Amino acid sequence: MSVAAPEKNELRPAFARHETFHPRYGWLKKGFDAAAEDGGVFNRKDATTVLGVGKNMVRAIRYWCLAYKILDEQPNEQNSRLRDVVPSEFGKQLLADDGWDPYLEDPGSLWLLHWHLLRTPCRAPAWWAIFNSPYSPEFSDEALLEELRRFRDEQGWTEVADNSLDKDVRCLLRMYGSVTRGRDLLEDSVDSPFAELDLIRPIPGDERAWSVNSGPKQGLPDEIVVYACLDYAHAVESGAKVLGVAGLARNEGSPGRALALTETALGDALARFAEQHGVIELTHAAGNRQLVLPEAFDFGDVLDEVQQSILDTYYARRLGKAKRK
Repeated sequence: MSVAAPEKNELRPAFARHETFHPRYGWLKKGFDAAAEDGGVFNRKDATTVLGVGKNMVRAIRYWCLAYKILDEQPNEQNSRLRDVVPSEFGKQLLADDGWDPYLEDPGSLWLLHWHLLRTPCRAPAWWAIFNSPYSPEFSDEALLEELRRFRDEQGWTEVADNSLDKDVRCLLRMYGSVTRGRDLLEDSVDSPFAELDLIRPIPGDERAWSVNSGPKQGLPDEIVVYACLDYAHAVESGAKVLGVAGLARNEGSPGRALALTETALGDALARFAEQHGVIELTHAAGNRQLVLPEAFDFGDVLDEVQQSILDTYYARRLGKAKRK
């Protein structure tokens, strides 16, 4: 159970920045709206009043908004030691009042955010390490902690304490596990929107055992899978026009690893999309399925437009939103 970050993935040694809080319902929209109004909101003395949460939660909201890439950092003009935040282009597309899904009503939006959490550059290395581990079907929380220790040591992040890694393990299990047990409160799990993804399941009869739910996912739209594959092709595969489905499912940092999809499940999602919408093509070569992208894709503006068009169409169909210009 060992994983090393690939060279093309940018990971930052940001552990336990969540202050032990997983993202809760409404937090991402709250943080996005506040930053859109005032980029220095998280540095203000009255940030707790503005956001209506405690001091530690203010820091947690800021961290998760950056980790999900709905906010970007920029220098503070008055104080070089501080960093302000501004809405990212992705954040505006998703969470602006006229965006795709500002209140995260559609399950596909949680999957989209989950992918953006893990895609490069990643501010949640513990999450990246765990979802990219060649994990066994079942594991314990201690095994996850040991995996993070190895990952930390491989990266040379000697300043990261075991206590921080333990906080990440506990936060992740509360965040994705459908049931919270032991020293963590049930209400925390109920308040986690990402538990709906059913990515990590507790094993009945063992309070410290879990399993990753690999395979087809109920509620994971084919459009999000295709979007993630195009994102991955652009960021990691150096603009390759032909990608093996096996690599898209198994490579470190791939959509298959992030979304816990088997090669079959990922290939089937691509095939359904290709049959219904075109844009991409799925071929067979020597018994292996391959994703073929049109030659017109230049992995610049054209790809950006295709990815946005895919989500425009999806949200128009699901939520009746007009297509964005």
